[in-house]
Amino acid sequence: VGVQWSVDRTAEKIREIEKEDPNLQDKRIERIADPAIFQKNSEGSIAELFERNHVYFTRGDHERIAGKMQVHYRLQFDGIGEPMFQVFSTCTNFIRTFPALVYSDTDVEDVDTRQEDHLYDQCRYVCMKRRITPKVVKAEELPKADPLNIWADRQAEKFTPKYYGFS
Repeated sequence: VGVQWSVDRTAEKIREIEKEDPNLQDKRIERIADPAIFQKNSEGSIAELFERNHVYFTRGDHERIAGKMQVHYRLQFDGIGEPMFQVFSTCTNFIRTFPALVYSDTDVEDVDTRQEDHLYDQCRYVCMKRRITPKVVKAEELPKADPLNIWADRQAEKFTPKYYGFS
């Protein structure tokens, strides 16, 4: 639902935060937005309304499957067991919505767009702006860190027989 502010008020708040936040001051900020804000109506587009308030956006790449893969690439651990994507504890809405995402019943390669997926979409747009190639980590290359015991579990599987029979 959002805060339901006007474009003028939203733009004013964006400029205020970017001016006062010590982490943002004197930084070049690239704002990426959903392509929907660039759609024109009788008054122009939402993006044009923001531009009148000196807040400029780059159109996000709406390629859904490629974007989902870019997010997945960053959710992998790198070759030394470090996550390539980290979320701060202050990102409460991302933490609340991202783990709850489910795949679509009709498009099994995409998330279900009927759920709360706005932060996922924004994450996807940012990932698409700075694309990476998937990291290939060989099973033999044990990482220095293994925060989820992934590598230890894989090594244990090599030596632990699985029983698939019935009792």
